[in-house]
Amino acid sequence: MLQTQRQLEILNRLKENPALLTKQLAQELNVSEMTIRRDFNDLVNQGLIIREHGGAMLPNQTINQFTDVLMESKLRVNTESKEAIAKTAVQLVKDGDCVFLDSGSTSLALLPLLTERRITVVTYSDLTLRSIKSFKGELILLGGTYNFNSAMTYGPICLDNLKHFSFDICFCSCISIDLKNGQVFTADTHNGQIKRYALEQSNQKILVADYSKFQQKGFYHCAQLEDFDYLFTDYANEELEQYKERTTIVVVDAKI
Repeated sequence: MLQTQRQLEILNRLKENPALLTKQLAQELNVSEMTIRRDFNDLVNQGLIIREHGGAMLPNQTINQFTDVLMESKLRVNTESKEAIAKTAVQLVKDGDCVFLDSGSTSLALLPLLTERRITVVTYSDLTLRSIKSFKGELILLGGTYNFNSAMTYGPICLDNLKHFSFDICFCSCISIDLKNGQVFTADTHNGQIKRYALEQSNQKILVADYSKFQQKGFYHCAQLEDFDYLFTDYANEELEQYKERTTIVVVDAKI
């Protein structure tokens, strides 16, 4: 597909959808993400679209619509894996627990499984809370600077709020895991800082990661794999064996 044809396709798709995600569009058009970013930049220079972190939208669309697209996209990626991981990991939660949930897409799968439990859930993710309609326990959304693109709070106020909690369980997701060095990465520094604080204040530290997290590079190193008590994943690999002495690794079947 020629550049002009591709850019016309992008504009036509934006007429039908409130926003487009870079990664998803690159896969559908069978081109690199860099190519899509260049197309976006060209269209921005022509005043036809607006760039947002992770994608683009038409000038007359709202940032909330873009956030909704991000949430829907997260839920659609590796759905079976995330649901299987969530169903297994959630069994560690007991009534009365104080549980931390991060802003990852696996947390979106975890919270609906906890709605009937008498627990306290603390999160900084508005996306996570939007995934449910009722909750028998107590839900706490940390204050702070609000990021409309990712629907989460962050910054000094958020970190200060976080210091006052002691968690029974911390559920952490990640953008990637480097098995060679045992490093766990997040997509940005804000998420990384919050995860660090939460892990320090948790009795049980649980990492949830589907197979795709072992096949991509990270950006911000937030923890070591051995920092976690449990890793729940659907990824089976010999390289994981070296970490079993410190971390309990539970490999789930994505079909459960």
